[in-house]
Amino acid sequence: MHPGRSTHRRSGVLVLFAKHRPGATGSPARRNPQQGLPVPALRRPRQQRAGQTGAIGVPCALLAHRPFLIMRLDRFLSNLPRFNRQHVRLALASGRVRVDGQVTGDPHHEVREFSRVEFDSEVLQAGKAARYFMLHKPRGYVSATVDAQHPTVLDLLDEPDKHELHIAGRLDFNTTGLMLITNDGQWSRRLTQPQTKLPKVYYVETEQLIDERYIAKFAEGFYFAYENITTQPATLTLLGPRCARLGIVEGRYHQVKRMFGHFDNKVLILHRESMGPLTLDPELEPGSYQALSSAQIHSI
Repeated sequence: MHPGRSTHRRSGVLVLFAKHRPGATGSPARRNPQQGLPVPALRRPRQQRAGQTGAIGVPCALLAHRPFLIMRLDRFLSNLPRFNRQHVRLALASGRVRVDGQVTGDPHHEVREFSRVEFDSEVLQAGKAARYFMLHKPRGYVSATVDAQHPTVLDLLDEPDKHELHIAGRLDFNTTGLMLITNDGQWSRRLTQPQTKLPKVYYVETEQLIDERYIAKFAEGFYFAYENITTQPATLTLLGPRCARLGIVEGRYHQVKRMFGHFDNKVLILHRESMGPLTLDPELEPGSYQALSSAQIHSI
């Protein structure tokens, strides 16, 4: 080991830290008081090679598909070459900055890719439009943005820049019903993150009879050996000898089919009716879609 360096092993990765010696050139590593780990001192940015970004060795093409990070307004302004920290403080204090048409002096104000940011009369970021759609997914479409073998749900949309859209809550190839599509990653995460426990309601038709035993077992939960988990309690309402309405708060791989498979009962029809407060418009034909209303968007 180099005499002027110490090591720290984290998650199987050996990390080298240079020890600062009195009289040595350069700034020492500062220590983060909360984590107790060295924080690299600021350095002049090294020259980038073609095809790379400021994140060393990461191709521009890869970062182009990353979601826009939400950041504080003061950091957003400081990242622009024309501003330093003092300029930012003065601009905010003097009311020269507007976000989405409103003057703000709050340095902690959140800036997103949809935010319009202005300095005096100059537009620093125009802000793209946030888009939210409800689609009635038909059979035979893949819940993906691109697929080499099958048509995708995005193929059903006649919208510009479809590559910027993504699916909030996937459905299997032959499952039909409500599908939500957006370019707002924060909104879709509120729909799909497990801790939200957003209820999803499905209409189910099966090959064999459904009896009262199902109701108790669905409420109890099913053990899935592959994931080594027990499903959250689900509500099952019998609608007929072979049909039911199912409410679940999870979205595991083929979950509904596996739950009915516990009784050796095959699911023939699976149709998602709702996700949380959003219900599929009964007038929306399979393969059709519509924009969500402001009230629907803000209900999530």
